[in-house]
Amino acid sequence: MYQLRWYQSESVDAAWSYLCREAGNPCVVLPTGAGKSLVIAELVRRSVEIGKRIICLAHRKELLEQNAEKIRALLPGLDVGIYSAGLRQRDTDHQVVMAGIQSVHKRAAEFGERHLVIVDESHLVPSDGEGMYRTFFNDLRAINPGVRTVGLTATPFRTGEGALCGADQLFQKVCYEAPIQRLISDEFLSPVVNTAAAASLDTSGLRIRGGEFIQHEMESLFNRGVGPACREVVTKAHERQSVLVFCSGVSHAEKVSAEIEKATGERVGLVHGGTLPILRAATLDQFKRRQLRWLINVDVLTTGFDAPCIDCIAILRATASPGLFAQIVGRGFRLFPDKQDFLVLDFGENIQRH
Repeated sequence: MYQLRWYQSESVDAAWSYLCREAGNPCVVLPTGAGKSLVIAELVRRSVEIGKRIICLAHRKELLEQNAEKIRALLPGLDVGIYSAGLRQRDTDHQVVMAGIQSVHKRAAEFGERHLVIVDESHLVPSDGEGMYRTFFNDLRAINPGVRTVGLTATPFRTGEGALCGADQLFQKVCYEAPIQRLISDEFLSPVVNTAAAASLDTSGLRIRGGEFIQHEMESLFNRGVGPACREVVTKAHERQSVLVFCSGVSHAEKVSAEIEKATGERVGLVHGGTLPILRAATLDQFKRRQLRWLINVDVLTTGFDAPCIDCIAILRATASPGLFAQIVGRGFRLFPDKQDFLVLDFGENIQRH
């Protein structure tokens, strides 16, 4: 039997108490690296014990696989299925189904009787009545009027929209939020250190649309500072083993990649929305195995990317979203052998802004 950490146990108790005693749907807030999959597994265990049928939703196949593997390892013999076009599995009859929202948002009726839905990365659920999550929940409630939902996230707010929970939202209340500083003090998360970036850019002239900086304006600004920023990253990260870099756009990322390769003579990994899946998977695997020291990305590794080896994060972009900034920094919180802390190098005034 697995052993929950104190905050994991407290979060499960809080969610379970809310489901038993209050109306509506609760949300649990745990920082990246705090072990949400264990919390999901315990919620599943308690539900299965009383005969409930469960769906666990996620937005990426990597999260589905990770959560399914954890539940099967912790709860051997449990009837767990997966519904994901990307994984080429379409299980609907299992007591517990791990489902990709892109694959199931129009297929809620196929899952029959369901009592509980657990949503990983629940900050992605929109506040309005549109979108895949809303379509799925509306259809599921039509055949399961009493279905309840628990959300798990590291960031209980949405870009440009505000709080995740509210009377008219899918989730009504944050029932538990783990204290990050205590988790660091208890050595469950890696400490974070940051230094002021000499090559930081003035972002005051960037305009905001839809709650975020206009992308082409941001990329244009950061393209002008590639050389100084890369030289500073290479200098300050010289003792770091696994450096994750967030860039402002594809052209910016390509320039940063070329600059770092030139300065270090080392191979640099680069992934973005247009990277072929097989190349992306191979690049991420090499980075996780520490065969690649440098990994540059554009908007693809902010959630669901588990690489505990990361000991430096360079942010060569600006974001107006506190949630996105928290997700970016959160990539470094996981523990790893010989990792003392992780360094954050911020070139977009994000620390000051948030």
